[in-house]
Amino acid sequence: MTSLIPSELIWNRFDLTSKEYPASVAVRTPQAALTFAELSSGAIQLSEWLRDRISSRALVAHSLSNSISFAPAFLGLCRNNAIIPMLSPKYRESEVRAIIASLPIEHILTSPSQAAMLAKIIDLREGSVVTCDGACEQLALVSIDRTKFPPTDIDRALLAQAAIIKLTSGSTGVPKGVVLTAKNVLASSKIVCDTLGLNTGDHIVCPVPLFHSYGFDLGLLPVLTAGATLVPSDLFVPRILLRELADPRTKVFLGVPSMYQALVDAAGIVPDLSHIKYLLSCTAPLNPSLIQAFREKFGLSICQHYGSSETGGATIHDPSQVAAHEHAVGRAMSGVTIALVNKSGQHVPAGDDGEVVVSSDAVSPGYIIGAPSDRQVLTGGKYHTSDLGHLSPDGFLTLKGRIDQLVNIGGLKVSPLEVQQVLELHPSVREVAVLGIRDAQGSETLVAVVSLKTLESESVLLEHCRRLLAEYKVPRRITIMADLPRGGTGKIQIRCEDLQV
Repeated sequence: MTSLIPSELIWNRFDLTSKEYPASVAVRTPQAALTFAELSSGAIQLSEWLRDRISSRALVAHSLSNSISFAPAFLGLCRNNAIIPMLSPKYRESEVRAIIASLPIEHILTSPSQAAMLAKIIDLREGSVVTCDGACEQLALVSIDRTKFPPTDIDRALLAQAAIIKLTSGSTGVPKGVVLTAKNVLASSKIVCDTLGLNTGDHIVCPVPLFHSYGFDLGLLPVLTAGATLVPSDLFVPRILLRELADPRTKVFLGVPSMYQALVDAAGIVPDLSHIKYLLSCTAPLNPSLIQAFREKFGLSICQHYGSSETGGATIHDPSQVAAHEHAVGRAMSGVTIALVNKSGQHVPAGDDGEVVVSSDAVSPGYIIGAPSDRQVLTGGKYHTSDLGHLSPDGFLTLKGRIDQLVNIGGLKVSPLEVQQVLELHPSVREVAVLGIRDAQGSETLVAVVSLKTLESESVLLEHCRRLLAEYKVPRRITIMADLPRGGTGKIQIRCEDLQV
């Protein structure tokens, strides 16, 4: 009898869930709904269609937006023992080419419209795209001619452990490939379900991308293992979202700060949301003034969540403690240990600053592409995050920036996050991004970009900073934009070359 290989373990765990709750709804969109029995049937049908088209343990990228087919496509690949890179359909041509050149991906499972775009990007031969009509929506399988790409130099032993590969933004512009075993994936699901107290029939409203770690770990995985109901959306419309949140079955909402701001600004009837256990926010810092404004309007606190592709969920806030720890990103989730260490790797006491180290059974064994060149950050179930922070005596983690993003101003180190938090205190400021760039002389300098709630001048905002910050921490320039540009996961994306010093 052969031993189970990684992705089979995920399928087998879901199979138990589907047999335990066959009539419960697993996924619901405005257009369709799937019970667990129907989700299982759709995944099996797709798996059978794939069986003659992909080999066991082939790298088959999953590239779908939030739709009714996201879950059955993922499960169908798991049942076929594929190694599954989670490929964002929002990636640009340069990113797709870089990933395909770096990873030996043989196929991409996607939508027909995305397949047509991919065919142009990677110059596919005729007949390289086939479609399947049986997996809830039409899907397309794109086959890649690997002879057009040079052999990839990767760690084959690490790849052999992989169930999925999360692709996450890297500092060089080429995404990093984070290997996760099936045991990592199932541990991540248990961490989330135990921490959030999810049960069968609990609805998770998810307008954030499921291909991103936030949506995947806290949206998709609880469905596969706890029997919760996923309510995904590929569009964010405040009035429609409020209707979903008002449904008494909704227990968790996965949002980002800009969504919460839009809900605060939305006119109309304010629904009762008291049935919701967790209103979560991730991917960007949350302004305490927004937490307060949301609480005043809806009577509930937004809970910050902290995690990564390398760790899955790491910390989550306690709704009853948000007001007392408004800058914190919460406490360690069930089964997770958070430690702070100094440059020598020694633990620092509560209240002192240090690098955040996350430990759990969900932590990745390593990077298949894009590993940091300066040090090993993933080892023995621990992830050295490069995030700076401190822990309160009762275990709440507050982030203070990143080791690799501290800006050197004339020999003095400045955390962009500290400057951002000061700017967020100004009543006119809606959102902020602060970064360091080099001036014409090659010296680092701080600049800020803001969007505003009410009209204000750059000079007033600079004076506000001077009152609250040491002079060397005051930005040289503050650029005012109508809206801050964002990537597909909701993160603010400001390019240094777009700014003037």
